[in-house]
Amino acid sequence: MMLFITMTVLLVIFPPNIEFFKKSSEYAGHLMIGLLALSFLLLMMKQTRLMVISMVASALLAFFLKMASNTDFILPAQNTSVKIKVAHFNLTSFNSYNLDLANLLGDIDPDVLSFQEYTPDWDNYLPGMLFKSFPFIHKSVRIDPYGMAIFSKIPIEKVETFSYGNIPNINISLDDNYNNINIISSYISPSNLNNKYVSSQEHFLTISNYIDMLQDPVITIGDFNHVYWSKEIIEFREKTELKNSRRNNPVSSLRVPYDHIFYSKGLECIQFADIKDDQENHLGITGTYQLKSPLTTKTHHSKIGMIFFPFLQIE
Repeated sequence: MMLFITMTVLLVIFPPNIEFFKKSSEYAGHLMIGLLALSFLLLMMKQTRLMVISMVASALLAFFLKMASNTDFILPAQNTSVKIKVAHFNLTSFNSYNLDLANLLGDIDPDVLSFQEYTPDWDNYLPGMLFKSFPFIHKSVRIDPYGMAIFSKIPIEKVETFSYGNIPNINISLDDNYNNINIISSYISPSNLNNKYVSSQEHFLTISNYIDMLQDPVITIGDFNHVYWSKEIIEFREKTELKNSRRNNPVSSLRVPYDHIFYSKGLECIQFADIKDDQENHLGITGTYQLKSPLTTKTHHSKIGMIFFPFLQIE
């Protein structure tokens, strides 16, 4: 039993390059909850040694997941610098065009919208509906999953498209009032679809090399099709020195997070949330960012429970 627990945790933290183990490691949060529950069961069975092993294993997973998420225990206070709120959606999350997207966006009130899997059908629908509120648009319409579009309330200073193979990545630079903040939209192919022509690691490297050339603050957003504690994303963040907007991982369902927003150290994330419909189906993500100020103080303290399992949110 002790060996089984130890090996399971090690395979989750250091999964071999085998699809089964990589997919299994995506449920590290669920395993953490299971090990914690198991430790209480073992306590009632008076299996003290196994209880300690199970609790230590649970704590190791909690620490591993927290180090891969936003490591700040307290949220930055808002300063006097400009704020920018971004929202991201993969359009396959919407069951139909009948969803009241206008009201949804009105509730969220983002400055910049990122859409992925942006197909000709959606292009016939969204620009006309959003143009009044989001007059600055850049889009790459495709019939495959790599179509994307960015809608902005803020004037776009510059647009660059850089590619990995035939897969585009879009970078928009906002005007001078926003310190030329770069917003990069990328779609990484799922690892189980990778082949000799498409490699998620090589795609991440392409994005890393591009970010290294940028001088201004960066927000990179999209469907990365990897959990944030995966080897690929950990290596990507180490190379780019980007921070993770997510502070926790909801485990109320079997869904794991594949969409992310990462940001450079010149910025601060003052809000991040998953966007859901009335039936609690995941639609997208949103985050609010500000330029870091040396006078910024941190005032919003986390709850005691977040100290021990801060990556976790049970809804």
